[in-house]
Amino acid sequence: HYHWIALAAAVAVILVAAWVVHDVLSQTEPDLRVGYVGTHALPAETAEALQQALLPYAADRNGDGEVVVQVNSYTVTFTGQSSAETAVADPYAQMAGITQLSAELGPDGSTWLFLLPVEEGLELVESLDGVEAVWTALDGSQTESSGFSQYRND
Repeated sequence: HYHWIALAAAVAVILVAAWVVHDVLSQTEPDLRVGYVGTHALPAETAEALQQALLPYAADRNGDGEVVVQVNSYTVTFTGQSSAETAVADPYAQMAGITQLSAELGPDGSTWLFLLPVEEGLELVESLDGVEAVWTALDGSQTESSGFSQYRND
């Protein structure tokens, strides 16, 4: 009965270790990560709709038998915006958004998707070799770059 504190501490350490191992092993690694960068966070409903719209274009890259698309939202105020919008921006939130985005864009060989308006984005994509894109509108209509059909999983 003198060692109950040591026994309780050992049980607590074992429980925490088991929880950490379970958490690490049960995480689902997404097959496609999408980054939305804007002055306002992407609404949850919009992020979910975007994830569902992109599922037919994603493949099971990690071999777990499940296709998962993850949409990350980065809140960043861009230079050149109106002074009223820029003045409202929290400098700490701005720094956090830029830091998070910079860390995600590290050189790990990931495929990245950037959200651009159709006209400007299509012009950019068609000017680049080996780059293809698809735009999905809220009504479900899609616009694809000239060579995108080779990436369909249909």
